[in-house]
Amino acid sequence: MIARYEQGVVAPSIDTLVEILRACGFDVPLELVPYDPGPDERRRELQMLSPERRLDELLERHHRERGV
Repeated sequence: MIARYEQGVVAPSIDTLVEILRACGFDVPLELVPYDPGPDERRRELQMLSPERRLDELLERHHRERGV
């Protein structure tokens, strides 16, 4: 069964994944966290903007981070 997971033929359920990891001495803490689209998705969004709008976004983020 593990070979099928390794080959990508099937994906284990969460319960099975936890069981396998615990058998190996590991645990997976399952917790809800806010979604972070990550830099790649954000980069794609920014590429769709005009250069002027990109600069505006950069300046807005800079001001937010500095608390201005």
